[in-house]
Amino acid sequence: MPTQKLVFLFCLLIISFFSAPSLALSVAGGSSCSDVVFPDNQDFASCTDLPNLDSFFHWTYTPSSSTLHIAYRHNQVSSSTWVAWGINPTSKGMIGTQAIIAYPLRKARWNRCSLHVTSR
Repeated sequence: MPTQKLVFLFCLLIISFFSAPSLALSVAGGSSCSDVVFPDNQDFASCTDLPNLDSFFHWTYTPSSSTLHIAYRHNQVSSSTWVAWGINPTSKGMIGTQAIIAYPLRKARWNRCSLHVTSR
């Protein structure tokens, strides 16, 4: 599936931009990818610190099944914070964007959904 591979490569390009050596400052509190612990011992193959966003982006890509598992962690998240990531690999603008949106529920649980923007 060429579009999925294009999306994955685009994500890596964006991550590389945010983590360029000139931006490699320590994230607030001295945290780093290696400090993050996920529930149920979930593990990711790769992680990038995003110091300008005070965040971390974890991922595992499995070429044989063309699947990408991601986790986005942000320091100092309040109970009203929501997160969205979106890319448009086929055209300019929002129409055609594939987005992932997450917002908090109760007891440190998050609801997440995907969205395909088809019109204004």
